[in-house]
Amino acid sequence: MLASTGIAPGLRPIAAKNFQMIAKLAAPLHPPKWLPAALLSGAAAIEALAAVSYLRGALSDGRSDAGFALSLWLFGAFFLIDDAFDDYDLGAKHRAIFTLVAATYAASRVGES
Repeated sequence: MLASTGIAPGLRPIAAKNFQMIAKLAAPLHPPKWLPAALLSGAAAIEALAAVSYLRGALSDGRSDAGFALSLWLFGAFFLIDDAFDDYDLGAKHRAIFTLVAATYAASRVGES
């Protein structure tokens, strides 16, 4: 995001393309310039919260339910948005990640029963 917004253009070679992808997807709606950055920041914050939950679960009681819930919510929202904008290739990737997170959650719970 720093490279895409011009704050640190030198990072462009290693930067993810998520900012441009969001801007391209939302372009038909003519959003304000700040909206893609806000959406990407929100997604990054949710991912960070999920990561903290996974870490807490690994270091303490082994439960990461909040991380799984946040990840499932985020990637479920991604693939619904992708489908709404007819980006089925990207939606397929997000559905695959959603499915893998759901399967991982199920596998993590099997040992507890």
